[in-house]
Amino acid sequence: MRKQHLVFLFMALVAMMSSLNLNRVGHSSEKPTLENKVHFTYGPLGPDRPAQFVIGEWITATLKISGISLDDDGNTNISVKVEVRNSDDRLVGQLPIGRVKNRLPLGGGVFTQSFTLPATTGFAHGTYHLIVVTTDHISGDTNTIDVPFALFPPDAFAVSKLYLASDTNGTNPVGACFSAGETVFLHASISGFETNEGKHKIESKLTVLDDKGSAIGPSIVHPVIENSNSRYSDADPNAKYPLSYHLLLNRPGRYILKCNVKDVLGQNTVSHQLLIRVIDEM
Repeated sequence: MRKQHLVFLFMALVAMMSSLNLNRVGHSSEKPTLENKVHFTYGPLGPDRPAQFVIGEWITATLKISGISLDDDGNTNISVKVEVRNSDDRLVGQLPIGRVKNRLPLGGGVFTQSFTLPATTGFAHGTYHLIVVTTDHISGDTNTIDVPFALFPPDAFAVSKLYLASDTNGTNPVGACFSAGETVFLHASISGFETNEGKHKIESKLTVLDDKGSAIGPSIVHPVIENSNSRYSDADPNAKYPLSYHLLLNRPGRYILKCNVKDVLGQNTVSHQLLIRVIDEM
């Protein structure tokens, strides 16, 4: 019995060691899958926005790369190339970000970066494709993503260059996550509105919604933009007005900032929604 018991223990030990060895080999043979995700944003690292822009404004996007391999020192070695192609697949713009060799102190094999491209007046309105190619020089993997977006004519009624900032002048853009007690400023530019003998009338308001889309309190109404100004000729595509709101973020939660702007003479309305998160600083 003792001999049989010892043989059983030995066989169990061998089986356990074999299982540990298989798990170790399986773990070491696993290779992360390189993946790109791109989303357009209101300003650098700001809230997500629709893939629609007006010629003349800046296109801002956030790139998230996951599944990155690291060297023995915990550093990345990736390269990123950004291209813009028109509907005929012709290259019309590019942004070579180049090599990224960074230590990822928080681990996870994930790298996030914001980048900006100008939609200059040399572009024609229509559909374009933002193509991002990422190469991991450690694993040898390459990933390509194609994200379509639309450009509207510069004289289209629009609220463009919309972003959040920490100051009244808009010189310090911020992202989409804040601490309770902060004050945030929403900045934008209104263009493409109709004028009649130099007169125009623009109405706008900002409504704060909860994450289910229900309004929280009354809207913040911006003073009506209405006057006669000789520098705004009828149907002037370069006519622009700045728009600004400020908000005290007094309590934690997820909120939607809904900005509505109406061109009274042209009977056109544009709406944008920015999803933000406010966390408790404690």
